[in-house]
Amino acid sequence: MPPGTSDIHLTLGQELTMDGAVIVTTPQRLSYVDVVKGIEMFDTMKVPILGLVQNMAYFNCSCGKKHLPFGPGHGQKLIELYGIPASVSLPIQSDISEHGDSGSPYVTSRKGSEVDGTYAELASAVVQQLSKLAEGQHDIPLVEYEPKASVVKVTPSKGEGRSFSPKSLRDACRCAGCQATEKAAGTMRTPPAPADVIPVDMSPKGRYAINIDWSDGHSSIFTYAQLEAHEGA
Repeated sequence: MPPGTSDIHLTLGQELTMDGAVIVTTPQRLSYVDVVKGIEMFDTMKVPILGLVQNMAYFNCSCGKKHLPFGPGHGQKLIELYGIPASVSLPIQSDISEHGDSGSPYVTSRKGSEVDGTYAELASAVVQQLSKLAEGQHDIPLVEYEPKASVVKVTPSKGEGRSFSPKSLRDACRCAGCQATEKAAGTMRTPPAPADVIPVDMSPKGRYAINIDWSDGHSSIFTYAQLEAHEGA
């Protein structure tokens, strides 16, 4: 699809049954903003995100060094925010465009090249994610707050659930705001949350993460993998 979240995207999403989507971005800030809108659009349409491609991410100099002309990009931030399961980066390389214009795919003409390997990695990841979806391995766990026990309970589709105190989960937040606070204060961790902090709203972010709004005014996004690995009581 073309960039954006126009009527074209919405119509296709409503008319077609999509098994998943691969998000393509570039390192620039504007692209990041558009990609976030796209991810949230697919989230609304219940289309799982299978992977992330950061295009024009770097170029290999004849001197042997790898350069990032547009900076490091926002790929890692997107992965952390939305729990995107796979990501690859593609270089700025003129012959990729030339092969596209000629109708001869680069990967069929340059077997064994770096880019060929990257495309193969992406294809393998997409197939793997689709297989997991088909087998129900990406069923979204139930995350709920139980006021009487004052715990956040995470219950997977298969197996037993786990419970955490709201404070332990709130203190585990690693969002951009928390990291900025740590950097400004010169500490490794943000100040502890209030002892009586509780969730006031919880909403899924796609199939891989959940947004939690807290009573102290903070918002956190946790991937389900992070919740499964959380060691707080």
